[in-house]
Amino acid sequence: MKQFTERDREIIDFISTYQRLYGYSPTVREIGKNLYMSTTAVQRHLYKLVELGFVKMTPKTPRSIVLQIAI
Repeated sequence: MKQFTERDREIIDFISTYQRLYGYSPTVREIGKNLYMSTTAVQRHLYKLVELGFVKMTPKTPRSIVLQIAI
């Protein structure tokens, strides 16, 4: 079973803050740029968060990240 990590928490916090500030979700590149991660690493974390039920997203659609939890 995959575990929730501190990096996962940072990603969720960033997405939540970004959505509050701008009214829409960040792109994978924006997450990576702000958290000093490669886009591949961000995608890996996002897919894990989808599996764990924390995030929902539409593949190949920019800015489709939706948090499934209240922060």
